[in-house]
Amino acid sequence: MSAPGLWANVYHEPAAPPDIGLAFLALPLNVANVVMLPSKLEFKPIENTFSLKGHIYETLREGITSMNIYADDASLKLDERQLSEQLGISRTPIREALARLEQE
Repeated sequence: MSAPGLWANVYHEPAAPPDIGLAFLALPLNVANVVMLPSKLEFKPIENTFSLKGHIYETLREGITSMNIYADDASLKLDERQLSEQLGISRTPIREALARLEQE
């Protein structure tokens, strides 16, 4: 048999959050309290050293040099259209990269 009121000491109602009401409206309006948003789109520049031509060149060069050309199923033909679809870019940077690779 339990003593009356034993559980009354164990369970407590959660404390209500403090009521701030509309106190935030009483803040003085000055420049320090206002966040100014830009009136036009502003972007941070992409790395200055990044170029699509250079990136495609490096990607193709790494792919070609890491390929086993002596494998029975090796595909030695480079198709601009297929490369374009695989990389998700137009054929022009691929052509430029392939021309640069030919010069090496």
